Amino acid sequence: MNEVNVLSNWRGAVACIVLMLAATSGFAAEYDLSRDAIAQADGSAAEPPVEGERRVTEFVKSHLPELESVLASLKKHSAKEYQKAIGDLARTSRRLEQLQQRDPDGFELELTFLQWQTRVDIALAQLQVRDNEKTRAQLRKSLASREQARVARARHDKARLTERIARLQTQLQRLTDQLESVDVQKNADKAYAGAIRRLDAKQARPNTASRTRKNAKPKPAADPKTPENK
Repeated sequence: MNEVNVLSNWRGAVACIVLMLAATSGFAAEYDLSRDAIAQADGSAAEPPVEGERRVTEFVKSHLPELESVLASLKKHSAKEYQKAIGDLARTSRRLEQLQQRDPDGFELELTFLQWQTRVDIALAQLQVRDNEKTRAQLRKSLASREQARVARARHDKARLTERIARLQTQLQRLTDQLESVDVQKNADKAYAGAIRRLDAKQARPNTASRTRKNAKPKPAADPKTPENK
């Protein structure tokens, strides 16, 4: 197979990997569904290209070393596809960092799944270039490990969701108890009495000031014989 076809297959592998990362990148906001959290997880703030490339270089070197040669080839032969891959991988690395801060165990499980998924995609690309038993064995092993990682991640997600449901049920019961014991008329009467007391106190203050001025002793008239009154 010629170099053009080999490169084309490697580009396909990168495209698959980037699509996979983008598809699984919503996990950072899984347990916090507020608008602010989702916007933060989406990484809406634009990152300078140089900073994004540095982030991806460190991320790939630390966690996905299999991609280093793929990205290097992509950078050499297709700047447009390389920049797209950098942008997607940079967003994924930011989301993983956020997950690591919020859920360290979940981060490790998610990262393990991504690593095995990457190996699956690379093995598939290699088989398109050169089909052999060794690479097929690697693909089989990677698929089995990816499935184990998927199950482990799902179990962790289930445990987290179970904890969250328990907290919500506790909050729901507390709110239910409060609603059952509430006396609407009593609370309304209490609020009315308090409002009237504040209103009466506010109206009484000007009258008090007026009486103070009325009862004040007048100041003695200035002596007309003093120098300042001449």
